Amino acid sequence: EVSAMRASTHAALRASAHVPSTSRATPSRPAARARAPPRASSTSSASSTSSSSNAPCASKAAMALWTAGAFDAAESVFESHLEAHPRDAKAWISYAQMQKKVRFSAGELPTARLHPGLQSDSDVRVSKESVFRARGVLYRAIDACSGERERDAESSLASLLQALGLLELTHGYEMYGSTLLEMAVKSQPKLTPVLRWHRVRCARAGHLVAGAGRVRKMRESLRSRFGV
Repeated sequence: EVSAMRASTHAALRASAHVPSTSRATPSRPAARARAPPRASSTSSASSTSSSSNAPCASKAAMALWTAGAFDAAESVFESHLEAHPRDAKAWISYAQMQKKVRFSAGELPTARLHPGLQSDSDVRVSKESVFRARGVLYRAIDACSGERERDAESSLASLLQALGLLELTHGYEMYGSTLLEMAVKSQPKLTPVLRWHRVRCARAGHLVAGAGRVRKMRESLRSRFGV
C-alpha cells in the first residue's frame, strides 16, 4: 500500500511539475533496502560517527574496483556499507557519483546532457543509463534518511536533496533541480552558497517565465514528497 501511494504521488509530480522519471532509476543489481535504525541514542550517535569515518575507505575501495571494470563488486562494497549505515549521506553521495560514470565496456554512449537547457563546457560526460543509476541511488538515500527529526538526520537529508538538485539541474530539469536546492537550503542554511552558483541563479530566474502558479505547485509537491 505504501509503495502504491509513493508511485501515485510521483506520477502526479511528473504530470504536474515535469519531474524526471525514476522508472529506470533502480541500480543494475538488486540492492538490499537500507533499513532505518531506531531513533537516535548514544549508541546510534556513535554508530553514525563510525559510519562517517568508514565512508572514505568504502568509497576508495569501490572506486578502485569500478576503475578496473568490476562494476558489480564495486556496487557490493557500497551496498554492504550502506546496509550497516543507511544514513551515511557522504557514502550515498559517493555511490551516486560512482554510478554517474559511464560504463564504456558495457556499451553505454556518453553525452554531455540528456535534455536541452542550461549549457556548460564543464558538464561531465554521462550516459542516459548512468544518470538513471545515480538518480536511483539518491532517491534510495533520501528514503533512508527521511522521517527522522534528529539534527544529524536532517543535515544528511539536506545534503542529499542538494546532491539530487544539482544532478537534475545539470541534466535538463532546471526548475525541479533548483527547487530541490531551495528546499535543502531552507532546511540547512549552511548550504546557502549553492544558490549563488551562476547556473542555479539562471535556473531560479526561469521561475519567472514558468509562472508563480506552476512554481508554487512544484514546491508543494516536493514538500509533500520529501517532507521538508
